[in-house]
Amino acid sequence: MITELELTVMDGTNPGGVLSEHLRAFEEAHQVKVNLTILAWETSWTDIVKYGLYGRGPDVSEIGSTWLASLVSMNALRPFSNLETIALEPESFLPRLWENGQYAGALYGVPWFADTRLIYYRSDVFKKAGVDPSRAFSSAEELEKTIEILKKDGVDTPWLVPTDRTLNNLHILAAWVWGAGGDFLSPDGKEILFDQPKSLEGFCNYFRLGRFISARSMLLDDNLANRRFRQGKAVMLASGPWVRMTEAESYKVVRENYAAAPLPGIPFIGSSHMVIWKHSPNGDLACKLVEFLTSSGFQREFYNVPSLFPSRTALLAEGLRDDPVWHASVESIRRGRTFPVASLWGLLEDRLSVEIGKIWSDIAASSNHDEIESIVRTHITLLAERLRAPSGF
Repeated sequence: MITELELTVMDGTNPGGVLSEHLRAFEEAHQVKVNLTILAWETSWTDIVKYGLYGRGPDVSEIGSTWLASLVSMNALRPFSNLETIALEPESFLPRLWENGQYAGALYGVPWFADTRLIYYRSDVFKKAGVDPSRAFSSAEELEKTIEILKKDGVDTPWLVPTDRTLNNLHILAAWVWGAGGDFLSPDGKEILFDQPKSLEGFCNYFRLGRFISARSMLLDDNLANRRFRQGKAVMLASGPWVRMTEAESYKVVRENYAAAPLPGIPFIGSSHMVIWKHSPNGDLACKLVEFLTSSGFQREFYNVPSLFPSRTALLAEGLRDDPVWHASVESIRRGRTFPVASLWGLLEDRLSVEIGKIWSDIAASSNHDEIESIVRTHITLLAERLRAPSGF
């Protein structure tokens, strides 16, 4: 009787439904059937928690790296042995991503794919305004100066970010907090730091750019913000590497003149990790599947898919060499930073994302740009106080 393995991955890592085809080599080599289930990123946490709570479900899953600590705390994941870890070639992975797969001295997750956040910009508009792209994104201060120049040159919306409630807000904003020398949590993951002076400075620097977002471009989700840039209604956009300028979705002038650059400060690096569930009756075979999926050969086939970037260092030197998004993403991934692997991070990420949405709502409702810093400080300080309270976490 043939052994069956259950694998769950996110919708973004199965473009065009091609993953099943690439799994055939593993199935033939190990005489196993891999049953694939696709989860949506937006709702997958609920499914993932159920697997851990009820002790049944898939053998192997792709998870967001920041979920790992919570799942380990639930005693839901199977650690990799020392021999299994050696076979995975830890030295081949991006160090920051490999570290995010470890918790309490053990390896629980293996990096699969990396992602980051970028600035898309119109090179033709920059040239007309006399803006040098090599300086424009070098720091938060230079970016603000660039936006001011574009505004004075008559640009209606020189800057655009998603301002509806979305996790992407925090992923973008992190570059400003880290760039100002601030942080969200202490290294041990137990102390809140996001309301400390340097962190608050980063928050204020980021939200102060809201004064350059036109009223018609306020309170947009990721998709709508991306669409406005593709339609030529904004000169700069902060978003992920998945914003593609296809003929069906973007105006000709945008397709012919867009470029990309890393965010100023210290960019966010996201990643997905492959984990094995403790309830799996096929732990050894599941480990072989993780080794296959995270191998150089497998990643080399997949990283040419738009918005997927390899977790192995050497592979970042290869790829779509004439693609501006690839080049900007690789630079960002190389100098970026991940969120902490801490049991409290999941809750903190959710609360901060909600609060960021509230801040944007208040900024949109205010006609006085001088109030932005006060709005930001009030929201962030009160959230930190609530979370520090005995019942906060």
